[in-house]
Amino acid sequence: MRTVFIPTDFSDASLVALKYAVEIAQTAGADLVLYSAVHLPPPVADLGAVAAPPPADELMEDTRKALLGLAKELEAHTTQRIEVVVELGLASDCIEGWMEAHRPWLTVMASKGTTGLERMVWGSVTRHVAEHAPTPLLVLPETHAYEPIQSVLYATDFHSGDESVTRYLMDWVDDPTALKVHFMHVVDGAVPMEYEEAHMADFEANLAQIAPAPQLTFDLKPGRRIADTLETEIASSDWNLVVVCPQQRSWFVRLFAPSVSNQLVEQLDMPILVHPGNRSNNAH
Repeated sequence: MRTVFIPTDFSDASLVALKYAVEIAQTAGADLVLYSAVHLPPPVADLGAVAAPPPADELMEDTRKALLGLAKELEAHTTQRIEVVVELGLASDCIEGWMEAHRPWLTVMASKGTTGLERMVWGSVTRHVAEHAPTPLLVLPETHAYEPIQSVLYATDFHSGDESVTRYLMDWVDDPTALKVHFMHVVDGAVPMEYEEAHMADFEANLAQIAPAPQLTFDLKPGRRIADTLETEIASSDWNLVVVCPQQRSWFVRLFAPSVSNQLVEQLDMPILVHPGNRSNNAH
């Protein structure tokens, strides 16, 4: 059974991710797992007037009750099964560990903040999970409202896993033949253009075997900086989703490094899917 995994810290940003995840789960016929990690602060030698934090058991029970409250609210909006999970530990480590152990079909997390990488994290959690995600992760801008996925910008480096990711995206929509996926490969001059063109031709032929086929288009885009080139392409059309894969993990890191493109991070207004390609074949 497919599972959509939704870590939350109960912030406004994470609640945006929750609403988005419910819509995807409903379309894909997936169960929902609401998740929160409880982290106790380190002991303080002399607390003085500062009150000691509640015991772990009490914090976990309060968190479970809060998750159950969210689940109750969601029952009015979805027919999918909802489970709640609370674990003790650092959020980033716990989330990554749960993903590795349970292999969810999709994890949905929100970003928040106003500057630099703060836009892509709650704490540093989302960034950490994005860099290490063993299964597909959808990262949402803080204020992004759900809209059906219709037009996808896919940053590719001609890897075989791109075909399986395309098939995966087809499960997000009611009519796969209406889905538009634009594959863009950034040509930085490191490889002669004739080789890039040959790779693209082979890539197109391979993806042409998908049936029923979404609407696929392909582009070699000259550019010395991946983030800047992607930013320009994002601004050029009405995309619903940007996709990057593990083979392009360096693309993801460079894309959100403050020294590369703070402007893109600051103005990002659409979801990003980080998909580990063939490594997620056991996801469910």
